[in-house]
Amino acid sequence: MKMVTNLMINEFKLRELNMDMMGYKVVRDNEYSFHHLIVPHRDCKRKKIPHDGYVRWNGAILSTKSAHPYLHLVEQYKRAYFEDITHQLVSMNQKGYIDVEDLRIIHEILYEFELLFDYEVSHKGKILIRPEYRKRVELNDETCEKIEKVKEEVLTRGR
Repeated sequence: MKMVTNLMINEFKLRELNMDMMGYKVVRDNEYSFHHLIVPHRDCKRKKIPHDGYVRWNGAILSTKSAHPYLHLVEQYKRAYFEDITHQLVSMNQKGYIDVEDLRIIHEILYEFELLFDYEVSHKGKILIRPEYRKRVELNDETCEKIEKVKEEVLTRGR
């Protein structure tokens, strides 16, 4: 795991929350991955971004099994939705904590995507929206309270 990934997992207390920055459950550390938010990985060398773009301001930590591949699927099929989700991830990155309202917006966008592309198949004949893409953490009172508690811990430690 890259150092910046581990740093962000700790900073956002993702292990404590057992989720990634899009609200997908994460069980083991090897299920976290770094997603380039602002400057895509393919452009980092040309734009001379250090460390191939693996820098704090350019990243979101996502689940390798669900959120990360799903976000790239959204990018491929509905670019505007991808940009809206990216906007929410950048917002959380800048705040330095997982924000319940940002998560709600991300989940609403994904739900809309699922309504549009439910039962669609890829050019290879595979279903687009795999079952694991729909398994987001439920933003019920208990989960929201936990997120808010962690948010307060992050804010009081003084980023």
